[in-house]
Amino acid sequence: MIVFLDSNVVIYYIECDPYWGPKVEDRLRKIAADKDMLATSDAVRLETLIGPFQSGDTAVLADYQKFFNSSEDSNVARDRRSVGAGCSN
Repeated sequence: MIVFLDSNVVIYYIECDPYWGPKVEDRLRKIAADKDMLATSDAVRLETLIGPFQSGDTAVLADYQKFFNSSEDSNVARDRRSVGAGCSN
């Protein structure tokens, strides 16, 4: 199965939202365990990068870039290896 990640989901995960972050992380772990494929779009990437660019938060920007670049290919689809350390580390 291919699971599309909207920008809200990515933001909650990367920025460790106190309510939604753990829920997203649990779901991403299940997706990885099921060996499903993650997918995003260029629009999602742009939406998630706007905040860190505007605020000058280079650490968060690097976290997003690491997340989006964690796949071995440059296609829009991101596989289960995109699930990084998340909020628990």
